Amino acid sequence: MSRNQDSAKRADRAVLELARILSDGEWHTTSYLAIAAGKYLRPEVAWRRAPGNLSEGQRLYVNRKLCVWKRFGRVEKRRNGKRMEWRLLKTDWVDAYLAELDKRRAGSRQRDAHNMVGPRRYVLTGIRVTCPNCQYSFAVKSASGRKPLNIPFINICEALQHYRDVRLAADSLGCSVGYIYKVLGQQGKRPKDVIPAPLAIGLRR
Repeated sequence: MSRNQDSAKRADRAVLELARILSDGEWHTTSYLAIAAGKYLRPEVAWRRAPGNLSEGQRLYVNRKLCVWKRFGRVEKRRNGKRMEWRLLKTDWVDAYLAELDKRRAGSRQRDAHNMVGPRRYVLTGIRVTCPNCQYSFAVKSASGRKPLNIPFINICEALQHYRDVRLAADSLGCSVGYIYKVLGQQGKRPKDVIPAPLAIGLRR
């Protein structure tokens, strides 16, 4: 495995998407890259960058990665008026990142096939469960059901504030919509109590 392949394998989804956007060889502003690639960044990572401001955390994360790539001569930077723009400089490292991104997308499509809507009857075979839709088998610890989730309340609030949609927040956290309502109910909250109103968002900006 080459050094570029090893770096791509350890990179998170936001970094892979950043490489994909830059692979077109065009100039892109920092703000655009922060939005286009930063949306794939896990909310808790963005929160650590800028507590209380997920969008600023995404921008700082993406900008830091671009600065690292610039030091290695992979991208170049220029000032266009008040905006900073970035463009791919070397192309020899991008292929490894694009290949890793395609691999993860294929894995995501395979997981979506398992979650397809329809009647299911899982067949227990020892400590493995076989999916009736695609015959894929996966290991389980016991036949009593899957391991219960233990997602902290603060993580759920951050995801809701970031995506402003219960379904998108559930997908990002890997849980169901009902689980989010359950955790919020235990704290005496509802989604609309956590998700900021559109007017409040405009005022903060």
